[in-house]
Amino acid sequence: MSDPNSFSLFTYGSLMFSDVWQEVTGLSMQPVPARLHDHARYSVEDEDYPAVLRQPGQIVDGALYTGLSAAALAVLDRFEGRDYQRVTVQVLRTDCAQAEPIVFAPQSWPGAGQMVAAELYLHLGQGVRTGQSWSVAGFRDAGMARFRREYIGFQREA
Repeated sequence: MSDPNSFSLFTYGSLMFSDVWQEVTGLSMQPVPARLHDHARYSVEDEDYPAVLRQPGQIVDGALYTGLSAAALAVLDRFEGRDYQRVTVQVLRTDCAQAEPIVFAPQSWPGAGQMVAAELYLHLGQGVRTGQSWSVAGFRDAGMARFRREYIGFQREA
């Protein structure tokens, strides 16, 4: 039985990177890989971070953080701001090298291949470039430093 005071969060952009995650949340956590079906990740106009929108037949690979408190989600709600709405979705844990849904997962990967409920910050659509996908590698190589400079003033405490 799951703990009603513990949450999971599927991340698909800047928060997939552990140093950004730790700066924003103050938490040192190791996420597991996960996949979100029927959504697509796009660039946002004049921003380094992405947006995810519902898109039937599309898949977004990302990172799943588990064991989050309501207080941690409140920090993330402030960080994400009013352009995003937190919703609950089902994601597939992909804790092994396989990219397809797992039929059998060794015990060394507890939970791999399971669909789990997770919170997601769904973009409300303003400024999203639906014709332009967002690149994880592009963010890591060029956008992350700029993103971190621009969000340096973010404070966890209100």
